Amino acid sequence: MSFIKSSANINIYKCGNFGDITVDSIGEGSTAGGIIANTNLREISNYVNPHIDIWSCYNYGNITAGFAGGIAGIYEFDSSVVEAPSYITASYNVGNIYGNVAGGIAATCGTWNFWGGPYISGINTIVRECYNVGSIDADSNMTTSLAGGICGMFFGDTLSNCYNIGLIGWNS
Repeated sequence: MSFIKSSANINIYKCGNFGDITVDSIGEGSTAGGIIANTNLREISNYVNPHIDIWSCYNYGNITAGFAGGIAGIYEFDSSVVEAPSYITASYNVGNIYGNVAGGIAATCGTWNFWGGPYISGINTIVRECYNVGSIDADSNMTTSLAGGICGMFFGDTLSNCYNIGLIGWNS
C-alpha cells in the first residue's frame, strides 16, 4: 500500500513483503515501507486520518527512500482527528533499510497535532512486540539523518517489548 486516506478504522493483518522497494528520488519527500508507505497525507481540504493497526506483518525486502521503514515509512497520526490509539504489533523486519530517516519497523512513528493545536492525551501510536534484524543506514549527506533499529524518529508515544540486533550506521 502506498497511502491510506480513509475515515474508517483499518486493520492490516498477516501481510508480508519479499520484494525490494526503491524510490528513485531519495529526497526528503519520498516514502517507502514494506507494508505501507504513508498513513498521513497532511492535506488541508477533506482531511481525514484513520485509526490503523498493523499486526503480525513482516518485511524481507530491502527498502530505499527518503523516509524508509521495514513495515511503514511514515506511521504518524493527528491527535486532533483520530479517536483511538494505533498499533504496530508482533511485526518484524529482516531487510536492509536505507534513507534520510530510516527505521527497522518505521522511519517515523508518533502522534501529534499537525495543525498546531494541543496534543490530545490518550491518542497514542504504540509499537510493541516488534523486532529488526536488518541493517539500518541513514544518508549522512542530508540535513536530517536519523537511523534507529525500531523507529528512525519516535515521538511521544509507547514503545514496548521490542528489540534490534541489526547494524545501525550512517553512510555518505
